[in-house]
Amino acid sequence: MRDGNLSQYPFADILGISLDSEDDEKIVLRMKRNEVNVGGVRNSINGGILATYAEIAAHVAINSKILAGSEIKQTQDLSAAYLESAVSDFIMAEAHVQRMGRTATVTVNLKDETLEKTFCICRVTCSVGKID
Repeated sequence: MRDGNLSQYPFADILGISLDSEDDEKIVLRMKRNEVNVGGVRNSINGGILATYAEIAAHVAINSKILAGSEIKQTQDLSAAYLESAVSDFIMAEAHVQRMGRTATVTVNLKDETLEKTFCICRVTCSVGKID
């Protein structure tokens, strides 16, 4: 990751998000279940929180591959398929950059800490441009 931390994402600390791993293929974030992010059905992590988490994971993945002098301008689209209630102690976000250019597309799979059960599959598209 360009700056090695999540400090540019204000919600990361509040939601309990940390960087778990990063390689050429993907980045993996970890979110600890806490009193802020729980509030969904069956005592699960709220769907809006999961979408925010996926967006942060996508931004981190894009920033790990972005060209010098460029930045994410905005998130253009986020789609989420909620498959199961997110009820584990940690939710892992595996983010894979599918396309980089003036638009960047990232797929984000939200899973339990064993990476066996998938709770949500997201696709995030962002516009990328030169730093003003």
